[in-house]
Amino acid sequence: MNRLYLTFSSIFLIGAGCGSAPPLPLAEVEPPSADAHRGDGVDDPDAEPEPAVVEAPCETADDCNNNGAMALLSGQHERALPMLEKGCQLGSAAACSNLGGALLRGDGGEPDLARAQQFLERSCELGSDSGCTDAGVNYHRGDSVPRDERRALELFELGCERGDEQGCLNAGIMLYKGAGVPQDQTGAVPFFEKACERDVTDACFNLGVAYLKGHGVTEDRARSGELFAKACELGDRDACDIRSQIDQEAAGGAGEPSTSLGASSMTVNGMTVSDLACDLTGGGLLGTMTIIGGLAERKKALDRCAPKGDTPTVEWTMKNGKTTQVEVTGAANKKVARCVKRAMKKMRSAIDGKCSGIIHLGK
Repeated sequence: MNRLYLTFSSIFLIGAGCGSAPPLPLAEVEPPSADAHRGDGVDDPDAEPEPAVVEAPCETADDCNNNGAMALLSGQHERALPMLEKGCQLGSAAACSNLGGALLRGDGGEPDLARAQQFLERSCELGSDSGCTDAGVNYHRGDSVPRDERRALELFELGCERGDEQGCLNAGIMLYKGAGVPQDQTGAVPFFEKACERDVTDACFNLGVAYLKGHGVTEDRARSGELFAKACELGDRDACDIRSQIDQEAAGGAGEPSTSLGASSMTVNGMTVSDLACDLTGGGLLGTMTIIGGLAERKKALDRCAPKGDTPTVEWTMKNGKTTQVEVTGAANKKVARCVKRAMKKMRSAIDGKCSGIIHLGK
């Protein structure tokens, strides 16, 4: 598996005359009382006093959001931010989400991650789907709040429930990989399915992997092929290659003891390898990804060899779970070559065979 694809929200406009989303309680680890988290602090004697409404040329929550969003799109940040803040204070989930995104990007100034998180969580309280997902991203990364994977998962699940496909994908990957939360591959599948139904390429790819390996579902090569075909149609070249191999297998062209695999370029968990060519004993349809996944586990050590970047060509042999021989050419200098060789020697592999490829190091 690859990719915890975390992105932030777009800019949202609301149709004229539409009311803002009703306030909803923010999901907590322990369910809040019925009167908690209504967002106005009226029933909470300990609540902080609400700040004064920002002066801005708009009156209703939706007008403030729409005017602010249009100003944001035209680059008029000094006009946009006060209107969005007023819209948020008046109860517009979209305005809170738009303002949070603007502060994350640093529109009109330096990024303000702490304030951005406040507005994103407020947008989630008010019913925004993407606001929940974006707030979850920050908890996952620990950018503006202490890193909290369980809280991130809660927010991704809430965003997904409300219709945000990115929240579905993120929740699925966290559960599938056990990324800071208990691994639950069966629980990950419905999230991938929801995102794939909305044409999220990576969700279709990851769901294809689950059916191919029987992770969280009964192994089903036909269903896996359908999912890789959809991911291929959506533009994933790796999915196209795997679908082609599934078709060859179905036609009787697979099952041989030795497999030749290659990829012009592939990235798995942040590790990029180009011009990869392997002769493997076994490895199956996901042999290429398995090889690069093994390299990705050594990514930190490899990147330390050339923090500013380098692209050496490496040839290596794998046998009985170990990397037995490594040759490095084309490195920036001998020091980098020696470092790469040492890092590669510690790589473990579930596949026997020989590979060569250009490994992308550093930034």
